[in-house]
Amino acid sequence: MPIRILEYSMEIIKSATSREKMKQKRELIANVYPIVLYTGERKWTVPKSINHNQIHLQGIKPMISNRYELVDINDYKQE
Repeated sequence: MPIRILEYSMEIIKSATSREKMKQKRELIANVYPIVLYTGERKWTVPKSINHNQIHLQGIKPMISNRYELVDINDYKQE
């Protein structure tokens, strides 16, 4: 899931960005705040960041985090 979220985020950024303006260095890149709405019955156990799937080098912080927020409908009551 974290890799898919990263891919979706990049597609949103690409679709919202003008290549011509990027070439001229006049365009800012949009921020994407991923949210997953989970409707399943079991507990969500997928990592919320791509960092869990990356190889970590000692003393170097990961460059990409792309953490997403989870909204689990099972945490809410009918009322």
